[in-house]
Amino acid sequence: MDKESQLLTTFNSPFGRYCFLRMPFGIKSAQEVFQKRVSQLFENLKGVETDIDDILVWGTTRKEHDDRLRSVLNRCQEVGLTLNAEKCKFRVKEVTYIGHTLSADGVRPDQEKIRAIKEMPAPTDKKGIQRLLGTINYLAKFVPNMSAVTEPIRKLLKEENEFILDT
Repeated sequence: MDKESQLLTTFNSPFGRYCFLRMPFGIKSAQEVFQKRVSQLFENLKGVETDIDDILVWGTTRKEHDDRLRSVLNRCQEVGLTLNAEKCKFRVKEVTYIGHTLSADGVRPDQEKIRAIKEMPAPTDKKGIQRLLGTINYLAKFVPNMSAVTEPIRKLLKEENEFILDT
C-alpha cells in the first residue's frame, strides 16, 4: 500500500498507534484490489491469464511456453510477488482453470462441476429451482440449445405457476 493508504488503516493498541503496510484481508475491497493489481502486473505479457490469485501461462510450443513462463517469473521477481511453490504446476498437458478443463484438444467442462450438478438435491421450492438453474448455467456454452432444454424448468419460476413437489 502507498503511504497515504497506509495511514487510513491506522489503529490504536495498548502499545501505540500502528498501521498496515500491506492491505489486510478482511477489508471488503481487498480481493477486488488484489485481482486488479495482479491483472495489471501481467496484462502486457502474451500467453498469460490471471484470475484472482491464479496465473495461467500457455504456449503452442514448449519453447514459447517456457519463454512466457520466464517472463512471468521475471515480472514476479521485479515486483516482489512471491509464489507458493507447492501450488505451482509446470508444463502440464491439461489444467482445470475457473471451472473448465483446458488442453491442446480445447476447452471442456470440469468433471467435478458436472459431478456436483448430478449430485445436487432435487429442488423443493422456487429458490431451489433458481439455485439449480444458476448452477447448470455454467454449462450453457457446452450444451446446444440450453435455453430450450431448461425452458420447462424455467416455467416453474413464473408467478402464475405454483410449485408442487410430487414425490
